[in-house]
Amino acid sequence: MYQKKVLLMGGMGNKFFQIARALELKQRGIAVEIVYIGLSMRGIYKFSGHTIHSDWLDLTVFAGQLGLDVRPISFFELLSLSLRFASRKIGLPVRFDQKIEDALILDSKFVGCTWDIGYFQSKYHVAKSSLNQVADGLISLLKIKETTSRDVMVCHIRGGDFDINVRISKNHIEALVDYCKLESLKLVVVTNDKVYCRELFEDQIYNISHGKSALDDFKILASSRHLYLSNSTFAFWAALIAIMSHNAVPHVPENWSYSDFISGPEKPTS
Repeated sequence: MYQKKVLLMGGMGNKFFQIARALELKQRGIAVEIVYIGLSMRGIYKFSGHTIHSDWLDLTVFAGQLGLDVRPISFFELLSLSLRFASRKIGLPVRFDQKIEDALILDSKFVGCTWDIGYFQSKYHVAKSSLNQVADGLISLLKIKETTSRDVMVCHIRGGDFDINVRISKNHIEALVDYCKLESLKLVVVTNDKVYCRELFEDQIYNISHGKSALDDFKILASSRHLYLSNSTFAFWAALIAIMSHNAVPHVPENWSYSDFISGPEKPTS
């Protein structure tokens, strides 16, 4: 039987989804391994036009703790994948980010594809139970529990590098501030772009969290009772962990990308 290889790529939130996809395949009886781009191969990967994201958690250790086989990518595998990414960029058909049922049907009818590459961020790509396994592992590894005061709303603002169509808007912020006043909640913001955050909030009253790293920011979000989420995988995973850890209450804008797995209450609204 051939073995499926799932590549870790993108930011940390994306990689958590890819680990969940590997778990999904394993639960379906498919031999699977996680493949990551080691330090020796990062120059080639970057040269091929891809962004290298800093990891704030050792995902090779984490994936191994979840019972997945993990290994670095080989030179020839990386060259082969570079050709695949180049083909995709110019519009040629390649197997990328396939719905899991489609991928398995193709594998059963034709020669099984050894690579399973994509971002896998909907219910058609991975089951909620597989996401929960990843979240449980993170709760245990990071020792997540509710630590933020219950009268605090923690809002995540993704930096201004994000596509404008999926950013939190000023209308969202106004509605959030009004909601916090109504519910007597203090507003604390976690962000990787304080300049953009000041532009977004203008003269609204809020506090900035003082996490010293991305891991600190993630823990602050994941340890909160009330969360307002940006359209980012970083915020999604922190919220899922908070919900599973201590029944946190998520609030999401109407353009929220991950409603297959988390849907917040209607308020605050834009």
